[in-house]
Amino acid sequence: MKGCQYQLIRVLGRGTFGLVLQGHDILSKKDVAIKLCLGSKDIDLEYAKQEIKILRIVKESGASADSFVQMLDAFKWRGHQCMVFELYREGDLYSQVVRRMEQNERRGVIGVPRVQGYTMGQIRDIAKQLLQALAFLEDTGIIHCDLKPENILIESADPSNLKVRLADLGSSLLTSDLHRLPTPLYVQSRFYRAPEVLLQRKAPITAKIDMWSLGCVLAELYMSNKRNRYRALFGGSNAGEQLEQIKRIFTRHPSDMRCIEYAIGFAGEESTVENYKYIDFLTKCLTVDPELRISAKAALQHPWITDY
Repeated sequence: MKGCQYQLIRVLGRGTFGLVLQGHDILSKKDVAIKLCLGSKDIDLEYAKQEIKILRIVKESGASADSFVQMLDAFKWRGHQCMVFELYREGDLYSQVVRRMEQNERRGVIGVPRVQGYTMGQIRDIAKQLLQALAFLEDTGIIHCDLKPENILIESADPSNLKVRLADLGSSLLTSDLHRLPTPLYVQSRFYRAPEVLLQRKAPITAKIDMWSLGCVLAELYMSNKRNRYRALFGGSNAGEQLEQIKRIFTRHPSDMRCIEYAIGFAGEESTVENYKYIDFLTKCLTVDPELRISAKAALQHPWITDY
């Protein structure tokens, strides 16, 4: 029996799908992460089957091995679908940033120097690794649909060798299936939801929605260096407020680049070529019109990525 191969150690997290558990593989003698889908309805099982299907597509490509958290096993246990993944003890990007902020808040009270946030070079390293993952998904006909800091796991937190992997393909869609799905589609976590999804357009979504999410994540990594609390770039409490925040930012100045600078608190930074390229990169990711928004492949050729 497959379930007997794994010893459960502790709960790592909870979500609408069920639980993520830390387990120990008796055969390989390695700790693993186990996603336990607790849904009892047929639609819950269909979502789990779709996730396994997409994970297997990703796993079968050697090019994706360094970009994604790999699924090691899948089985049913007491009627619940289980998926076994590599375990990354450093956690996810959001938790890492929040821990750093909390450390700095405590250090500020006792007068100890702050822990340095992510440098521009480290933000670029994260961006490049995520772009490689997104470019692979685009080539494979997959839209992630839920790119956010919580779904970016840290393989190595070493500042000189920072490595991340894209996780949670549970909301992902195959572009070949889009014609069969109802429109508009309700996808993406609200803070990272692209304008075309918020507007509930009838037109099919594209991989460009993931690029909007990426722009938000990279902006927030810079913003986290300036604040004691994590704040989303667009943090509306509902879809209408989310759209209003996007509109408010992009009507502050005739230049979209200047709008982004003000939004992330970059306006007072030193005027350097590298800083200019970073803001230009963010602006191309956060272009409201999806047809004009940069793709993952094109972003990999952007000077902010290639020149350093």
